[in-house]
Amino acid sequence: MSPHAVGSPQTPGSPRVLLPTALALAGVVLGLATGVAPLLVGAGLLAVGVTLLMLLRLDVAVLVFVVASLFEGYLAQVEPLATKLLSAVVVASWVLMRSRAESVGMHRVPVVLVGVVLWWVLLVSTLVNAPVGAVGVLLRWAGFLAVLVVLVDVLLRRLLRPEDLARTYVLAATAAAAVGLVAMSTAEDPRAAGPISDPNDFAFHLLPALPLAMALRRPGAMPGRWDLAAAVVTVGMVATVSRGALLGLAVMLVVGLLSRQVRLRDLVGLGGVLLAAASVLAVWQRELVLDSLTQKTAIAGQNVSERFYLWDAAARMALDRPVLGHGPGSFATEHTWFASRLPVDARNDLDVAHNTYLEVAAEAGLLGLAVFLVLLGVGLAGAWRAWRAGSRLGAAVVAGLVGTSVAACFITEQFFLPLWLLCAMGAVLPGLTTSRDLSPGSVR
Repeated sequence: MSPHAVGSPQTPGSPRVLLPTALALAGVVLGLATGVAPLLVGAGLLAVGVTLLMLLRLDVAVLVFVVASLFEGYLAQVEPLATKLLSAVVVASWVLMRSRAESVGMHRVPVVLVGVVLWWVLLVSTLVNAPVGAVGVLLRWAGFLAVLVVLVDVLLRRLLRPEDLARTYVLAATAAAAVGLVAMSTAEDPRAAGPISDPNDFAFHLLPALPLAMALRRPGAMPGRWDLAAAVVTVGMVATVSRGALLGLAVMLVVGLLSRQVRLRDLVGLGGVLLAAASVLAVWQRELVLDSLTQKTAIAGQNVSERFYLWDAAARMALDRPVLGHGPGSFATEHTWFASRLPVDARNDLDVAHNTYLEVAAEAGLLGLAVFLVLLGVGLAGAWRAWRAGSRLGAAVVAGLVGTSVAACFITEQFFLPLWLLCAMGAVLPGLTTSRDLSPGSVR
């Protein structure tokens, strides 16, 4: 009789013996660990479960990443690389999906082609200049360009609808704004932040949520949840006291009026909400409000002078090597060589240019800046066509891109989600827009 016949005794090294043994040992170890540190083990199991779900469901992975991007500051306190790890999981989930699905012609989408060109410009600039820390910054660029590609593919495959992304972003932004306001009032922080540690970056993340919320509401209906979301987001944005974001908000509201996405009475109502919120906060936290205004006024002059010097340094770097710049990450290490005079203030981050476009030009040259602007322009053009075809969501993306592009003149934001999310939505919307609008309640 063959030694492999049914019923023959198993050798100690056979898989039928090793697998149950390994599972039993794992159960024992897990049980002991749970007894010692139940919260840590529970959090670990939850993280493993969420990761597996994200790997198996690309739509879930994208939505989790969108929500997590608005709470990046809190995640960084748990794990500094949390957001980067989540983006890696999203890309891995996409690769798994693509391995068993047919192509949808994504290589013909202009924004993807421009993104590939931008990647090559950054790569060549890195190889030519080899600046200190270039690899890390290049990987950050690669991560967001990969997220852009994933978002476009997900929308083209209808795994998610544009309004699904819009709803998720608005709800997450509303929750983040509420948390930031609570943190401001209870922690005696003169500016709203919290979910994202820097108030300017926090305001930048909240900006797109306002037009997206207005696109999701039903025209002519009584105020509802999306109006409440818009009000909370706006109050949170104003509480950051970010001048760049507030300027972007003003421009965005003008675009909203011109596109008839926002009515004058909506603005009056929003102004009333802001006035009421300011009155309540002034009575409830009078000293906090005074400290916020006093602090912002006291450092305003120094902040302005610092930014002028940083912008001057970035411009000089771009002119020094106009084609490919000094390489990704070079501004943080080389800008002091080009600054005519740079005031030092430990309260402010002087490693960034506080201007997205000047920093891109300094690090990737005028060629890199041109490609980056084309990327934004392609997203804006697509959203414009969708808006002209009757899409309220298209109008929202136009307003959001204009507002965030203006705010990016005062903040370094190429490594945050809003610009990339809006570009992906704008690029895909024209092909998805039909006689029925993508957003509820659309009218031509």
